[in-house]
Amino acid sequence: MAANYGARFADAWRGVEPETVKAVWAKKLGSLKPEQIRRGIGQLEQCKFPPTLPEFIALCKQAIPQAHVLKLPAPRPSPEQREQGRNRINEMKRMLGAT
Repeated sequence: MAANYGARFADAWRGVEPETVKAVWAKKLGSLKPEQIRRGIGQLEQCKFPPTLPEFIALCKQAIPQAHVLKLPAPRPSPEQREQGRNRINEMKRMLGAT
């Protein structure tokens, strides 16, 4: 946080014991999965100011846009392609002696 926000981060906790801040953040972030914390850190680029603990937790819990995993449905074969497939299966059956 200090690397991203410099003095703004330190100023947010002025007057609070650093060990207290660390302990509270560690306790709350301890319930998150590592990938959630990585997601929160990745989301810091959208924040002009250092997030509060609840804001950072919200960043960590944001749903990942799934656009990168969406895929088109499997193409449906045309009637001609289905017929060709049936013909190929029948030909294979004949070759193998199956009826």
